[in-house]
Amino acid sequence: MKKKSNHTKNSNWQKRLQEKFNIQLSLDLINWFDNDMWQNISHGIFVEFVSPETLIDSSSNIIAGGLHLPDTLPIAGNGCGDDLLIRFATDGSIKEIIQWSHEGGSWIPWGKSFSEALLFDSVKSHSDNANAEYYSNEENEWLLEWVLKWAIPEPQRRIEIRQLFDKDISAIVPLLIKLNLCEVACIEFMIENCLSNPLRIKCMEIGGQTICDEIGMKWKEMEIGLKDPSILSEHDRKIIAQYLRISVEELVTMDWSGAASWVEKITALRSDIAWPFLILKKNAEKNNNMALAAKYFESEMKAMQSTYDYPYDWLSYPFPHRQSFQQYEEYLKDSPSIDLIKKKVEQQARNYWIDEAERAERKGDYASAYSCWYAAGWDQYFSNDIPMILERLVKAAHSAGFSSLEKIAEHHLSDALKNMQF
Repeated sequence: MKKKSNHTKNSNWQKRLQEKFNIQLSLDLINWFDNDMWQNISHGIFVEFVSPETLIDSSSNIIAGGLHLPDTLPIAGNGCGDDLLIRFATDGSIKEIIQWSHEGGSWIPWGKSFSEALLFDSVKSHSDNANAEYYSNEENEWLLEWVLKWAIPEPQRRIEIRQLFDKDISAIVPLLIKLNLCEVACIEFMIENCLSNPLRIKCMEIGGQTICDEIGMKWKEMEIGLKDPSILSEHDRKIIAQYLRISVEELVTMDWSGAASWVEKITALRSDIAWPFLILKKNAEKNNNMALAAKYFESEMKAMQSTYDYPYDWLSYPFPHRQSFQQYEEYLKDSPSIDLIKKKVEQQARNYWIDEAERAERKGDYASAYSCWYAAGWDQYFSNDIPMILERLVKAAHSAGFSSLEKIAEHHLSDALKNMQF
């Protein structure tokens, strides 16, 4: 994300943004913009806040056209290329806030509102720093107080959560899930804890290459075991366990049933996120329930592939899609989604979605056409021909009467075309 422009005082950003994009800001964002909260300093993960003036300025380059999801506007960045994006619904209201990663373009929902997303940012940054004094200074306190006010309506709950920041940060995430706040992000946080392992922890402490140098192993050989050491060879498991001074059993023990239990809370909320089904599939495989694993593989393939986040690197070596499909093909032969699954396995999802979009347009079903053009660009994402996808997305949004999404997609298209000139 590029630097924000100089601010010109204006107290009616809701009106100006509505005129630009035909969107409706939530109350927390109206307060955020009108009170210039974005000018303050944060020491969380997302530290660079976007000014409303920059969002309106078509020449600001704040939107990564062809990279960011085409129904989003950026609201904050981490200074390293990752952004928090406001995602809009068909009526111009705020749908959710997502965390978007510039490496691979994966994304994960962080909250239903901006204040929710910043609440999770506060929890995660506090947890990562493992410092009970982190929010005790004025530079951080201002943000936390604002976040708690807008994200949590009940005063007593606000007090309870604020006290937990100082006393027991680990208790906040389960409480937020109970309160239906930042559910997907918080559940992923809990899953990471369930599926943590000694090798991954040690690599984060001293660096993976350091361990490789000391035990005489190549990084590519050890890297595949970071998410699940059980897939390493017996020889490598013994060497690593000896280095860590633990048993092989301790090395490979992970709480898969606990992770699956948390994941089911996500799949009960939504079906468009792929990685929860990947974890459920893995758990079913470990329990030798291949029919159930095939069911989860089907759901994984039907979800948006750009949503792979935490377990993304499992796709590269232990459980590639092609291998999984060969394993489950017999179970899936009668699936109504078999054509889509085959296309995704072959990395040809874009062609499938283009055909579906054009079929929907011929029927005059422009709402479905919009969804299909969206998937053509951001299901299995790759940058080729993105301006063409955006052009068709804009037309579909116009024909469907999605004026907000049309204007936002036009903004993305303009930036994408501009970037092609360099």
